[in-house]
Amino acid sequence: MRGNDYKVEIDGKLVTLAELKTAYRFWKEYHWDAGDTACPICGRELSESDLFVCCDCGSLLPLDEESPYTSGVCRDCDKICREQAAYEDAVNAEIDRMRGK
Repeated sequence: MRGNDYKVEIDGKLVTLAELKTAYRFWKEYHWDAGDTACPICGRELSESDLFVCCDCGSLLPLDEESPYTSGVCRDCDKICREQAAYEDAVNAEIDRMRGK
């Protein structure tokens, strides 16, 4: 086997070099970049579908997961949201301890 006929095993499946190149080109053209505001395939604004791409982690998420403190960043990536969640967890743990749970 030579050139594009060469096969590589990926996750237990044999894939030709040509298939791998095609998949990479598709991914390169149509993947989400952190902070994207439009769908790379259809060009529709993500906010029209109540979605956004986090500027930090690049995850595609519903708008209600966006941080109320930092625009374009999800609650998991926002430092203020993480600190607030940790504080709430500590308060709830103390309440549970006082109740004897």
